[in-house]
Amino acid sequence: MSDDQMSQEELEQLTTLVAEALSQGESPDDVSQKLINNGWDKETADHFVNSVALRMASAQHSASHAHSGGRERGGGGMGWLVWIGAILFINFLSWLFGWPFWVY
Repeated sequence: MSDDQMSQEELEQLTTLVAEALSQGESPDDVSQKLINNGWDKETADHFVNSVALRMASAQHSASHAHSGGRERGGGGMGWLVWIGAILFINFLSWLFGWPFWVY
């Protein structure tokens, strides 16, 4: 059996089972061997398991990047606010003490 002979629903269920097995710590080779034992050829089983593992890694990377990106944007906004505040403060002191320079 190969992924070409399966319905979309069966393929989604198998993808979920493979993803769960990989997330529980089974090696891709072990998961692939289970598919081979169920009638898959080795090349198709390896390709299917590796594609699921790649999608899982991509999803984890995207999720962690989005999560850290949110923190970076918040920290970046605070950094800009501090710089603008410092510039305004220096300009205020320049005006107050009659210093000959202004920071724009």
